[in-house]
Amino acid sequence: MATIANIYRATTISPPGPYLPPQALSPVIRIDFADDGQDFTRWFVRDGVVIDCQPFQGRVWVGSLVLTPVTLGESLRIATRETGRELTLKHPVIAFEVLPESEAQEIVSHGRKWAETLGIPAANLGL
Repeated sequence: MATIANIYRATTISPPGPYLPPQALSPVIRIDFADDGQDFTRWFVRDGVVIDCQPFQGRVWVGSLVLTPVTLGESLRIATRETGRELTLKHPVIAFEVLPESEAQEIVSHGRKWAETLGIPAANLGL
């Protein structure tokens, strides 16, 4: 028997303009590093690319590619944006989490600002 609730569930309303279903969006992962006095303690990574760095050094690290799995207590192996040089960070990962979509969208907007600031296409950051 068709009810209003069943009809509502079966109906899809698309928003105007381009739309990607939520499952098609890549998650943003927040990675916290041990604070050894360096100028950064947090990265935000999407599709293996650093899209934001806090509190400082975004100009250095945004666009770097994470080459190893994120593991608590381990250091990350990365390739830098500027030169592609591979290196291992000396600051181990102390926490990481997949951000909820609302927080992820805010970080993605920061990533777009970094792309503009650095003069690189947002697509290079997976945005």
